[in-house]
Amino acid sequence: MRRVVITGMGIWSCLGTDIETVTQSLRDGKSGIGIEQQRLDYGYRSGLTGIVEKPVITKQMLDRHTRAGMSEEAQYAYMASRQAFAQAMIDDEYLLHNEVGCIFGNDSSAKPVIETSKIMDEKHDTALLGYGLIFQSMNSTVNMNLSTIFHLRGVNFTIRNELERDMDPNGRRVLAYYQYYIMKNPELADKTIREAEAALTNEESLIFSKAELDLERKLIRQLRVNMAYGH
Repeated sequence: MRRVVITGMGIWSCLGTDIETVTQSLRDGKSGIGIEQQRLDYGYRSGLTGIVEKPVITKQMLDRHTRAGMSEEAQYAYMASRQAFAQAMIDDEYLLHNEVGCIFGNDSSAKPVIETSKIMDEKHDTALLGYGLIFQSMNSTVNMNLSTIFHLRGVNFTIRNELERDMDPNGRRVLAYYQYYIMKNPELADKTIREAEAALTNEESLIFSKAELDLERKLIRQLRVNMAYGH
């Protein structure tokens, strides 16, 4: 059994937006579930959902271009990560000079995909999408944003449902990361990374934009280098 040490925690949820508030909510029996009128207006039979406060991320915290590429999930993760790093007393200087990674669970990034589809249905012009929606739509949007914001250079991947059967470049690369760094099985990881490389040019790649494929190609190449040097 491998042992780990938790040095910092952060949270942004329907129970609260910091550890103290969530702790108190649990003690008080607060559920964080409520009725969201927007869901009923959209057509859902039930308006019940977790009511999560939208983060306020100012230009003093992040520049406009970075904020434009952040999905809702990425905003929550960013705020929670700030809390965790602060509790662990990890600052930018440490992150810049040490190899820190990020493993995140995210099964989809549905909202920006729907927004993208709506714009295309109405305007029929990809120029109106902007780079923000492209990056927000990626399933790895949280990792992509956090690794850039916090200068993360270590193990960095998104875990999603049914990863074993996901044959697109992103799914194969993420599985290879898991096999190499977590399972400690370089032979299996090598087989999977070859599948990821092949997926860059077959029909599985058609669901990705050029920007997404370029990013995947770069990440796959970096994993190859890490595996070759035993990193």
